[in-house]
Amino acid sequence: MVDRGARPGITAVVLAPAGADLRGLVEHLAEVGLDEVVVVDRSEGGGLVVESASVIHERSVSRGVALHRAAQTARGGLLVLLEPGDRLVEGRLSRAVASMAADPGVTAHVAVARLPDGSTRSAGARGLVLTREALCQVSRAAFFPVELELLSRLRGEGRLVEDDEVGVVPGSWDPGRIASDEQLLALGSHDGPPEISVIMATYDRRAVLLECLEALSRQSVPRGTHEVIVVEDGSPDDTAAWVADLELPIPFRYVRQDNAGASAARRIRERANRRSAPRSAVSTPAGIVSRTKRKRKARRP
Repeated sequence: MVDRGARPGITAVVLAPAGADLRGLVEHLAEVGLDEVVVVDRSEGGGLVVESASVIHERSVSRGVALHRAAQTARGGLLVLLEPGDRLVEGRLSRAVASMAADPGVTAHVAVARLPDGSTRSAGARGLVLTREALCQVSRAAFFPVELELLSRLRGEGRLVEDDEVGVVPGSWDPGRIASDEQLLALGSHDGPPEISVIMATYDRRAVLLECLEALSRQSVPRGTHEVIVVEDGSPDDTAAWVADLELPIPFRYVRQDNAGASAARRIRERANRRSAPRSAVSTPAGIVSRTKRKRKARRP
């Protein structure tokens, strides 16, 4: 436990997906000496209640948007990022506070995670301690490892301290997803205009469209190699509310028209096809890439 009188306030930020088990979370965080807990309810309908915690609802599919909301809500000068079920190891906060106090240029402190099988590895953003200002620099791009991208940037700027001591025990660990996130970050960006356009017409298929956009955003090519253009044919559902302001890690355009039928949407799609700069263009219904993703056979576009 850290002496609260000797350091700035610390707020735990917990991103909670629908159905997350938050039992014992607040009690654990109180035991390690945190001043405040901010839980971001990322379910579609909201309504999550967590005793002794501030709960904000953010249904955006972007983790970056959720983290920005948490940074705006938190009162602490320092924030620690956690997932449901994570446990901080004794001394984690004291080491982070001391290290950051010793060098005012340091704005983030990352530790090691002890995995369920007893092995250890870099914790990445799990248990990451950072300033509110540093968290506000995280990208709002959806379907992309924005926390790892922020860590990479802070490391390059000399503002990150990497502790070799165990600092967090994750409540869950998905090695496949983590490896995919690290690969995406390592691919870097494509210079020049996109080489491929993926142009989709969609109507009243918000959930399928979002799955499709996730699959396209996580292709194993440098970011910017392909662009996505969505033509939305006046869907009666809330597709526009979910997608119109969505930021992706790849070039993305969203065109909405009053409902005029599939043929009109296809004509707009073909006009976008002719105007696109890339050497290649692919026109597809929104569900095709999504079904490919579910089969785990997504290929290079």
